[in-house]
Amino acid sequence: MNFNPLAFRNIALRISSSLKSCRDIPLKKKEEEAWIRTGISRLYYAAFLIARDKLSLNSYTRSDVHKLVINKLANIDPIAKDKLSELRKKRNQADYNIRERMTINDLLWSLAIAEDVIKRLLKN
Repeated sequence: MNFNPLAFRNIALRISSSLKSCRDIPLKKKEEEAWIRTGISRLYYAAFLIARDKLSLNSYTRSDVHKLVINKLANIDPIAKDKLSELRKKRNQADYNIRERMTINDLLWSLAIAEDVIKRLLKN
């Protein structure tokens, strides 16, 4: 794997930290939710790409790759499977449901879940 998916997590960490402290990112109030949604999405992809690599599915390119990765995770870590599935739901909300407001709490929840999934996958 050439690209390190942890870079996505690091971006999300920076977004989260900046939103909590109002630093680093020159932020207009109306852009805050866009940053939150971006952070949630990047956290999912960090965890997903690490899981996909762990399962040696990097060359699998069909549209059901997300479902396949989540289902196959059950064989190595059922808790990571459940958490990645929940994180995917949150990412789908963030990316596609523009009528539902996303808050810093959604980002912080996603951060905690993603960190746990990543930790579990990197230790196995």
